[in-house]
Amino acid sequence: LPLELQSGSCSDQILRIFDAQDVLEQLGDTKELLQLKFRLANDHEMEHHLHIENRNWQVTDAHLKLNAGLCFSGPVDRFMSTLVAGFDGHSSLGELIHHLADGLNLDITAITPSCLSAVRTLMQSGFLIATNFPGRNSP
Repeated sequence: LPLELQSGSCSDQILRIFDAQDVLEQLGDTKELLQLKFRLANDHEMEHHLHIENRNWQVTDAHLKLNAGLCFSGPVDRFMSTLVAGFDGHSSLGELIHHLADGLNLDITAITPSCLSAVRTLMQSGFLIATNFPGRNSP
């Protein structure tokens, strides 16, 4: 994700990034990542740009960004914004991907690799916090 520098403390985000790296290194396989539950960092924001088309507002682009520390920001499509909305710390990543596939009538085996890649990137940027990984107490 692109970096947008802003003044302020980065300590919580840096702790989340190190914690995420530890979690990713300790996972045995993809199945374990799918069992994790995540929540978004408190300092996140989703920004949408809209355009009128046929008398209706249409989202032309959306960006997920952090508002504190290293203000990472990146574009997200409808698919990813739907997945990200589910990160409330209660459902596992596997459950969220299954729900996404069912809701959008997509093949779960086709979308899982891109979801896993995106989740790893969001973890490594400090957006996501694993809530059910043993011994983790991230900010």
